[in-house]
Amino acid sequence: MINLVVLFLSTIVAFWISAICGGGASLILIPLLNFMLPSSLIPFSLTIGTFTSSVSRIIVFKRHINWKIFLWFVPFSIPAVLLGGYLIKYIEPSYLQLIVAFFLMGNIPQLFKSKNAALSSESKCSKSFLAIIGFLSGFISGITGAIGLLFNRFYLKMGLSKEEIIATRAANEVFLHLVKLIIYI
Repeated sequence: MINLVVLFLSTIVAFWISAICGGGASLILIPLLNFMLPSSLIPFSLTIGTFTSSVSRIIVFKRHINWKIFLWFVPFSIPAVLLGGYLIKYIEPSYLQLIVAFFLMGNIPQLFKSKNAALSSESKCSKSFLAIIGFLSGFISGITGAIGLLFNRFYLKMGLSKEEIIATRAANEVFLHLVKLIIYI
């Protein structure tokens, strides 16, 4: 019983922080879920939580959704999430989570760059590059259950504001999570 209370409160705090920061709930919840659930249930659990959080973000930030990015991202992410959801039977999610952790640690130096230096050194991504990012996001998300924070950098390269990143990512993720829930069930 105490595990459920801790999980419930941690989930609320994680998704609240995630809504403010533009992501990261899965980084908070994966260690806790690894402790409480078999690893095969973690992607499903994260998908339910992230879907709910994404819907609430859309309600709050719907006027900030960048529909051009959405229309390039989603069509390429859906087949990839299907592939990732299928391959989850054959890939140990812990290994992929380790790769994601190394990727995140590799991005730590970006935190210490000044905002102006970071923006001036990054050029806008092409639409074909965005389609590739959509595919990779869908594939990794299909396997791990959540991956959005890794791709915030690419939204920044597209020149989006903080609100546009939160709204556009939420709109993209709602479709991914619906497909994943169907696959996982």
